[in-house]
Amino acid sequence: MRILALQERPELIPLLATLHLPQWQAAHPGWTQADWEKEFQRHLGDFPCTLLALSAENELLGSASLVEDDMNGATDYTPWLANVLVLPAARGSGVGGKLIAAIEEKAAELTWPSLHLFTEDQQALYQRRGWQEIHFLDFEGKDVSLMRKAL
Repeated sequence: MRILALQERPELIPLLATLHLPQWQAAHPGWTQADWEKEFQRHLGDFPCTLLALSAENELLGSASLVEDDMNGATDYTPWLANVLVLPAARGSGVGGKLIAAIEEKAAELTWPSLHLFTEDQQALYQRRGWQEIHFLDFEGKDVSLMRKAL
């Protein structure tokens, strides 16, 4: 498996949009395939950016993004680890952990002092990776943990 930037494989944008649309529908109500494609087009540089996990056969295994805002205006917190997605066939094989680590490295490379995320149910996974819960709040009608990791 290898991790690379979306800018190296922009032809995967339609596939990423197709995969993200149902996965993040609650967080982005009303978004269409075209909205996701437009969002990923913005991720073809250093920031915001999306990283891809590809198999040895160049098949997409998953993706994760580094974005400015992932909570609709929570601008006190930036940047964010967002949209971590591992395809079902690749789950449990370490793909998610490698994508998270790669986003952490990218944020550190861009000299951000810390990174943020929110999660409904994966607090333990992130805590094992050095993340700390800083708030528990209602977001879009769901109870979520806002977490931070110092870089």
